Amino acid sequence: MPDEYEWLTLPNNAARTLLPVDWERSPSTPEQTLIFRDGTGDGWLNVTTLARSGSARDVLERQHETNANALEDYVLKRFDDSPKNGYRNTAEYEFGHREGGEDRQQVVRGWQRGNSFVQVRLSAPAQCFEKFRGVAERAFELELRRR
Repeated sequence: MPDEYEWLTLPNNAARTLLPVDWERSPSTPEQTLIFRDGTGDGWLNVTTLARSGSARDVLERQHETNANALEDYVLKRFDDSPKNGYRNTAEYEFGHREGGEDRQQVVRGWQRGNSFVQVRLSAPAQCFEKFRGVAERAFELELRRR
């Protein structure tokens, strides 16, 4: 990750958050989450999941935009300017997870709060959280490079 970002644990220890090092801490959500914020951009990320992920895997393999350690079990796909819920200038990522040879769906959400940073929220079971973190970090890095 870029040097200007670091991992912080919010006060109730329910969320692990990656924030710019000079970013003010904010209240966490009740469930375990991963939140990425970028104080330099003016966009946001919408993150969704899918259970069947073959098409996303194909896109990744063609574009080589993935973490080599994550491709086997996770997929990541980006859609530019996704017209969703009336929002503009959005980006959407899809995550799929395979466990024991079966497709699993995770709850992954993104939203906009203000217009000065990117935020990605990732909710996952404790046993999957660290694996998902690597993929979400990759998504964040890709998004930062696009600005």
